[in-house]
Amino acid sequence: MIGGRTSRSGRPIRRAPRRGAALAGLSILLAAGTADAGPKFEDRSSALPEHVYSGGWEHFVGGGVAVFDCNDDARPDIFAAGGEAPALLLRNKGDFAFDPVPRPDLLGVTGAYPLDADATGVPISS
Repeated sequence: MIGGRTSRSGRPIRRAPRRGAALAGLSILLAAGTADAGPKFEDRSSALPEHVYSGGWEHFVGGGVAVFDCNDDARPDIFAAGGEAPALLLRNKGDFAFDPVPRPDLLGVTGAYPLDADATGVPISS
């Protein structure tokens, strides 16, 4: 109500909200900028052994990689298909250090699908 004034019908006259205050608040928020909420990425691939996925036209759709705990040590291990090159299983030693797991060459591998075939909570791996 402005100074106790009323309209002809007797209702109090109300002042419209101030737009200046709202615009000033909006200006302050916009001037503050945005927070850096993007994902952080650090390329540590140089710590991994070299691996190549290769092959002819029949291998164009492959190249799968699976990340799973193959030895129940609560660390993610890596399996990478190789196409015509040997597939690679890397056991995680912690702090982004991986050791290749010795195994016979697996050739013709075009994908990676870890399965828990015996329902123990750990994918089967040799």
